[in-house]
Amino acid sequence: MLSISIEGIRLIQYYESCKLKTYLCSAGKPTIGWGHTGADVKMGMVITQARADELLQLDSAIAGVLGAGAPVGSIVMWPTNIVPTGWLECNGQSTAGHAALAAIVGPTVPELRGEFIRGWDNGRGIDTARSINSAQAATAIAGTVEAYNYIAIDNGEDPYSNGVPPSDSGSPTYIARTMYRVRPRNIALMYIIKY
Repeated sequence: MLSISIEGIRLIQYYESCKLKTYLCSAGKPTIGWGHTGADVKMGMVITQARADELLQLDSAIAGVLGAGAPVGSIVMWPTNIVPTGWLECNGQSTAGHAALAAIVGPTVPELRGEFIRGWDNGRGIDTARSINSAQAATAIAGTVEAYNYIAIDNGEDPYSNGVPPSDSGSPTYIARTMYRVRPRNIALMYIIKY
């Protein structure tokens, strides 16, 4: 895996000038700090020296983690709101200007904001009748559950109760409802795709 050492970062700082206001680089892309480019950089931006140094560290980490080895079309969960150079946010945007990516995913990148990803069944028989890249609606549970008009909820942390549980309900909490939506605990990360 490619990584950039502290000495490498110092070398970049020695040879690359740091500009705290956006400018167009020789390739015509908005650039700021120690040569940081990406969808987060807009003309007219001004940052502090500390932010420029932070972006250099982030860009160095990106080079080490993602490097040039990720194939076009690779989708990665990313822990910041700064889209690294060479990647696009999976927000349904156009692939115009990215021919190699367009050849794989078509005219737009997948719209993955707010979505859970599920592995494609591909013949296993667990989630049949699905094609690659197909969407699936949320599961709805309705009607009588466990012979009562209640549903068991027990997430191991903070049981929730509303209504009167049946006398033989056991350990799970029961909630009187007629329709239920199921959502697991989750952490919000950004999906990005290599172009």
